[in-house]
Amino acid sequence: MAAPHPRHSAKEESMSTLNDEQHALDEALEEYVRETNSRVGEVKPVPVKRTEHHEYTLAYRHVTEDLIRMFTVANGDTNPLWRDGNYATGSPWGGIVAPPLYFYTAAATTALPEPPRIAGFDLFHGGSRVRMHRPIRHGDTLSAQDVWNGVENRSRPGRPHRTLLFNGERRFYNQDDELVAALHTRIIGTARLPGTKTQGPKIGPDREIRPYSDTELKEVQDHYDDELAGKLRRGSQPRYWEDVREGDDLGTVLKGPLDILDLATFTGVVGAGIAHADKWEMIRTELSRSPRDPQTRALHYQMDWHLFDASAQAVGMPRAINFGAYMDINATHLVNNWLGDHGWFLEFDSRVGAPMFVGDLLRISGKVVRAYEEHGRGLVELALTGTVRDDIEVTAVRAIVQLPHRGFPDEVVHQVLSDVGA
Repeated sequence: MAAPHPRHSAKEESMSTLNDEQHALDEALEEYVRETNSRVGEVKPVPVKRTEHHEYTLAYRHVTEDLIRMFTVANGDTNPLWRDGNYATGSPWGGIVAPPLYFYTAAATTALPEPPRIAGFDLFHGGSRVRMHRPIRHGDTLSAQDVWNGVENRSRPGRPHRTLLFNGERRFYNQDDELVAALHTRIIGTARLPGTKTQGPKIGPDREIRPYSDTELKEVQDHYDDELAGKLRRGSQPRYWEDVREGDDLGTVLKGPLDILDLATFTGVVGAGIAHADKWEMIRTELSRSPRDPQTRALHYQMDWHLFDASAQAVGMPRAINFGAYMDINATHLVNNWLGDHGWFLEFDSRVGAPMFVGDLLRISGKVVRAYEEHGRGLVELALTGTVRDDIEVTAVRAIVQLPHRGFPDEVVHQVLSDVGA
């Protein structure tokens, strides 16, 4: 007589079900990667009207002195080269120019393919790489096209989620079809494994809001006073390439403590705001991804996790989270201060290391990595870090700038302007 078949315990059956569900998730992601990467190299014009969350359409196409000023207000960068026509006219540029990353007012990220239809799949900004080709000035009109560079499966064993890395490029052109800037973004997509409860990173008690001391707040206020007085920037005094040494300190820029008004100002200046019927048009296509207000029960647009604690908590964050693109812009402020009016901001490469939340104070510092020459140009590589309380690094940046050679203070500006046929 055959022995009876052993019965599996409820725990064993549950584990078997979870393993099957995880296997199905892995297969779905692999199929998504294969299908999406079949379109690598695809080039598309960037639309103006947004019909899906991941499109990231063009916002402000027309460059004006008013919008340039508001962009610098959102960054707290009071350099008169961006704001004061009389000052800028007397500079080597001969008038107001837009600061680095101004084109974020048109679009601060690239378009993505439609994300996989997987419950709990969320997108996070992982960093940006920028190459500036031409200055942007009042009267310019910007257009853009997207180039799809593919998605990678970066999942690791033992993690409570699966991870995809989306790579896209957005090329910005002016009204003469001249390339102004190229933006490469790294967008991280995560899908929680079946059986896990939270989606976001593990946040320890050291990231909770703690009151700042009077001494800490006084440091911020004094720093802002120095910024308003022009004490933190090089300004009209040329910085020559020959005077730069490896290890030179770039100074410090403080931003915060971050609050909702800061984030709302950034949202407005990069054209990311959306309201009422237009907002509902986005929400209704992604109802499963739209968190519900715990008090009113109204559905929130996904982007609200940057502005509303409950939306952030729906994806495992303790409270509203900063924009990665906003930290990019903040980092350029320190470079602008050190560079002065006679230099040129050439390249920028950022990596997000940890989330920055409402209530955090961002401290950006940096040093010179090396000074070198290339085709007769005096170039300098800079390394910046942005940290919050307890020295938690939230962003790391590498930048390349060009400085004039001694005795030729207007050299860089003349080269840049001659390159564009000015």
